[in-house]
Amino acid sequence: MLLRIWLALIVVVGGYILTLWFNINSYTNMAYDARKNELQHIVNLAKNTIKPLLEQQNAGLLSKEESMREGIDILNRMTFLDSYGNNYIFMTTYDGIMQVIPFEPERQGVSQWNLQDINGKFLIRELVKLARSAEAEGFLDYYYLPPGRDVAQKKISYVIGIPEWSAYLGTGMYTGDLERYNQKNISTIILITVSTIVLIMLSNLILLRPLYLCHRQLRVLFKNIRKNPDTPPEVNLSDFSVNSEGGRLLISFKSMIEEVCNSRHELKVSKERFDSILEATNDGIWDWDIVTNAIYFSPRWQAMLGYQDDEGHVSFSSWRKLIHSDDVEEVLVDLQAFLEGFEQSYSRTFRIMHKNGDYRWILSRGHVLRDESGNGYRMIGADTDITEQRHAAATLELQRNELAHISRVAVMGELTAAIAHEINQPLAAIGANARAAVRFLSFDEPNLSRVHEILSDIVFDNKRAAEVIRRLRILLIKGKVEVSLFDLNSTFNGAIDIISGVAQSRNIKLEKEFSTELPNLLGDSIQIQQILVNLLLNAIDALGSDGGEVRVKTLKRDDSNVIASVSDTGSTISKGDLEQIFEPFYSTKKNGMGMGLSICRTIAEAHGGEIVVECNDPWNVTFAVILPITGETTK
Repeated sequence: MLLRIWLALIVVVGGYILTLWFNINSYTNMAYDARKNELQHIVNLAKNTIKPLLEQQNAGLLSKEESMREGIDILNRMTFLDSYGNNYIFMTTYDGIMQVIPFEPERQGVSQWNLQDINGKFLIRELVKLARSAEAEGFLDYYYLPPGRDVAQKKISYVIGIPEWSAYLGTGMYTGDLERYNQKNISTIILITVSTIVLIMLSNLILLRPLYLCHRQLRVLFKNIRKNPDTPPEVNLSDFSVNSEGGRLLISFKSMIEEVCNSRHELKVSKERFDSILEATNDGIWDWDIVTNAIYFSPRWQAMLGYQDDEGHVSFSSWRKLIHSDDVEEVLVDLQAFLEGFEQSYSRTFRIMHKNGDYRWILSRGHVLRDESGNGYRMIGADTDITEQRHAAATLELQRNELAHISRVAVMGELTAAIAHEINQPLAAIGANARAAVRFLSFDEPNLSRVHEILSDIVFDNKRAAEVIRRLRILLIKGKVEVSLFDLNSTFNGAIDIISGVAQSRNIKLEKEFSTELPNLLGDSIQIQQILVNLLLNAIDALGSDGGEVRVKTLKRDDSNVIASVSDTGSTISKGDLEQIFEPFYSTKKNGMGMGLSICRTIAEAHGGEIVVECNDPWNVTFAVILPITGETTK
């Protein structure tokens, strides 16, 4: 029996090792991806810096030489620090002439066409290929000697082609720090694993020996369990008195198996042409004669799609041919419904072809003039090019989600001690109960009723530890925004569960006042819970280690909004701090980053709500999250 238990423990430990190994590799890959994103962000920043020069060159305001000269001067000053010291933006022409290399001026203007890494890879040639590819950008991995080092390390460079200058610009970073961190984690895991195996084996030798003595009495029941593990075995007590040692042991064993079987079945389940308007707006104005199908397009409308005044489209059919094939049917159906009077106003976004063949996103709005019979004879409107806004909105949403996830991870860092405490409590209780059960079973007449109670406590503490891990995993999981109906009180309770260990360790009392009349809200419950965890931690930090009270409250303010608030009895906030408290990188904490409340406000506004702060007695500071009942979110 002990041999089988040891084999089972070895399998569990092996799975544990594999799981940790997989997680470390996953984290390493994420770190490499983050390093690539950092390089991409730095190079795009550099490109945006010289973009005005490129635009002036393309407009004929600057010659190529003048534009490059000013650009080189700007790029030579764009340096930054990484884990290896000073770093920089570099720029090289497509024929290998180094144009920008701030810390090695002797190489500027010199051909680097034959520059190789330690493995013989021609670096400049490979970077030129990336810059001149269809994507005009890319990453290159190679091995190079870091400054002041004797051993080559892996380095990642990212470049973007600048065809206007027949050159590319980019930057690179070494990844040795990531590899060292990974090796350190692996060494730590090996040490912890070996120690764990040794402790487990010693515990088996000492603690499990009494269990072996009970094995004979349970052999028949184990055979039945092997045949049908999902059904509790039928226990025949006819040969045992209920109060006897065997009867109590079998009854306790049956109850434990029933709980194990039941626990296996638990699971969990998203917008008349006027001369003054022509001069004052960037919108393209159009005027459609519905009777003749002739359309007038303003010069701005023509320029928006790359056309001159004398080469524009003058009929409805020619305009229709410009609409993207995936959009044209819905556009025409909406337009017809508007003309027939089924819609009160016309507003539609769709894609329309630019002269160069690309498609631009357009927001088109219009008003129809009708005759006495209600038939439309003329329609006037304006088109707005929203391509950049669409792209910017998508990019902003992605960056906001990444920042929100990073903030959740940072919050978890602050909760490390409390998390360990919450998990150690049930684990310590399980260990103590197991030792007590062994003692009771070692008596000449074991107290099996007490053993039954102890086993029930072990199952309960196991569920406690699992629930702590489940709550933390939900908050830490990274993914797209999931918009769905959620219960604000349940979300608030989840946030309280996460920080309760911190509150208890600081002798802080949590007072809840939840309304029972709240409707379900529409939004991302994980992001809302992130706001509440941040506000609760801020309140706990404000109270310090001397204890105090924190009140959490929900209420329905009116038919349109609900409020979730966190109040504390800590020190108040000065007027100067109140005016800046939601600004990025502003913090009243000694070691604060100043991003928590800024991110919270962004999340609340993305859900159509807001965060406000008040200072009043008896609660010195109250932060209130106001969310719309309609649950409208911005994407």
